[in-house]
Amino acid sequence: MKAMVKSKLLRGSLLSLLIIAGLIGCSKPDSNPVTPPPEFRDGIPLDVNATYIARADRPYIVSENWVIPEGRTVEIQAGTEIMFDSLWWVDVAGKITAVGTASQPIIFTSARTSPAMGQWRGFKLHNPTDPSRFEHCVFSWGAFYDTDTTNVEAQTYRGMLAINNSSPVIERCVVVANQNNAVYMTGAGSAPRIRYNVLTFNDASAVRADTSVQLPEGVGETGRPDVSYNCVGGNHAISFLMGYDSSRYGVKFQTNQNLDSCDRFFNIDLDPKLTYMGDTGTEADPPRTWLRDGSDLALQSCSPAIDAGPAGEDLDQVDNTRADMGTLPYVQSGGELRGVVSGTLNAGITYRMSCNVRINPGTILTIPAGTHIETTGLYTIEVHGKLIVDGNSTSRARISVGATGGDLWGGIRFFNTDSLFTPSTVRGLDMVDYKVVDVYKPGVVFENCLFDHGFDYGMQIATQTPDFTDTVRVADCTFNACGLYGIKADSSATTIRNTVIRASRGRGIWLRNAGTAAEITNCIVHSNVTVGLALEAFSSPVLTNNVFAHNGYHGMDMTNNCDPHLRNTIVYHNDRYGLYVVESSTPVLDYNDVFGHVYISGQNSTDWNYMPADRIAHLTDLNADPQFAGETDFHLSASSPCRNAGMNPDGSPTDMGAFGGPNGGSVGAGAIRQSSGGLASK
Repeated sequence: MKAMVKSKLLRGSLLSLLIIAGLIGCSKPDSNPVTPPPEFRDGIPLDVNATYIARADRPYIVSENWVIPEGRTVEIQAGTEIMFDSLWWVDVAGKITAVGTASQPIIFTSARTSPAMGQWRGFKLHNPTDPSRFEHCVFSWGAFYDTDTTNVEAQTYRGMLAINNSSPVIERCVVVANQNNAVYMTGAGSAPRIRYNVLTFNDASAVRADTSVQLPEGVGETGRPDVSYNCVGGNHAISFLMGYDSSRYGVKFQTNQNLDSCDRFFNIDLDPKLTYMGDTGTEADPPRTWLRDGSDLALQSCSPAIDAGPAGEDLDQVDNTRADMGTLPYVQSGGELRGVVSGTLNAGITYRMSCNVRINPGTILTIPAGTHIETTGLYTIEVHGKLIVDGNSTSRARISVGATGGDLWGGIRFFNTDSLFTPSTVRGLDMVDYKVVDVYKPGVVFENCLFDHGFDYGMQIATQTPDFTDTVRVADCTFNACGLYGIKADSSATTIRNTVIRASRGRGIWLRNAGTAAEITNCIVHSNVTVGLALEAFSSPVLTNNVFAHNGYHGMDMTNNCDPHLRNTIVYHNDRYGLYVVESSTPVLDYNDVFGHVYISGQNSTDWNYMPADRIAHLTDLNADPQFAGETDFHLSASSPCRNAGMNPDGSPTDMGAFGGPNGGSVGAGAIRQSSGGLASK
């Protein structure tokens, strides 16, 4: 009886478990199941026998080999999109005329919603007498790479645009993201015209020709292929494989109008900087959903494909500039600065700098007073010719970051590449929130300029010319809150006058290998994080009527055979030594005031003014508080002991410091004088 009861209980428990399991398994089904996306896009079936294909509101879809026999011409209207749903060829024994426009390109692509390389074949172009024409077209996601070496057809036509003894025109197109070569040529009768295209991100070469193709020696040779002025950067194999000849195509031979390196046919092997590469994808991993109208294959503002065509021919119709490469030219708007620029800007206008600016050798760019340039990124002005800035104290020129430009712009670089003009002159310019100023050109003049918040440094001078006739002149300028140094000159003749250098994150002025080809006169160098003036390696400048004050380490340090001549200079209240001298350096001191240096807290001793004190002769120097007008106002007060304590070259007395001597007028840029407080960065 007990066993029977136990059996019934067990059966009841099992039944309960089954009921619970059933209830769990019979939960309410999802009322909104996820529907997988379709494999193919919707399209209009293409009539492969048609001779005219008009633009429609939807793409056409090809579901068989599209054969255009000899004698038939097919015209495709601008703005048409044709897509392929499998490994189909476009076999052209006749002729295709596919002439799109910049605003309405013709697109040939995969029909799949998730496109990938090699999802259709490509074009077989083999009409020797009446060749096809493609302009403003896009070819993508095709050129299937057939590994079957016995397939003669696949091995003969090895690319998206495969040319066999034919001479099609292919201009202003983009051939991108294909599994084989962008263009392939075979046969001695192949003489295509392939110009102004972007051939990029293909899994083989941009252009390949077998050994039967008769290659030209230069641009424009009749009866031979014309493959010139194309951008071929970013493909996954060597850009050009042209028969047995590797000496011409793809070999950097010269520079084009943009100063970019190119081969003898003006092809550039550079990143084309298409719009999609700067948005949701990269060259290595492009997005899979490019806009179907091709607008994301436009050129970014810094693309080297802009204005990369020849001068004076085949101009872009949209803005009448040199030809761009690709199907969508970059439209340069009014008030925009980018690329190669020359001439005179309009006074009082605010320009937008949307990419690097180049001033080519033999040309001049003039920036008038009152002209402002706002940058939209970390862009640089490269001066290979001559830059003239004509600002002044009341109407200044200005270059700064625009509202959408980030935190910095690149700065200005003066290259020593132009012997036709006198050097650049920069007057009355405010440079704000920039990265660098590099001066490689001897003789450049900066007057009445503000260099505010240079990120790497204020200015680097590296002309490698110690002759004073080649001196770079910096006068009446202000360097505020720059990077590792305000001014550095290396092996370069340099003159710095009536200039304020303050609040650098490192040194104020840094001279290396300067010899005696440097002068620093009537300058104020103060409140820099480390040294006011650093001299290294046989740098022996003449320093007259300067102030070095409140710097975080020494007022001046001299290393390795530096013998400067200091006259009428005040070295005051730097956080360590006044003058720090090591390694066979011997300064000559006449009529200076070196005072107030406290290397160890609480020990105010004249020993900290000179290091080592016993090796630095300073018989005519003062050791007295100069009694400046204020903490950052370095005029001498009426009771200052430095008044008339210096000596002019003619032997007459003069004040020490930045406002004494023959050139002791104002110090600093324009209205931004040394007595002002902190400077705003924007």
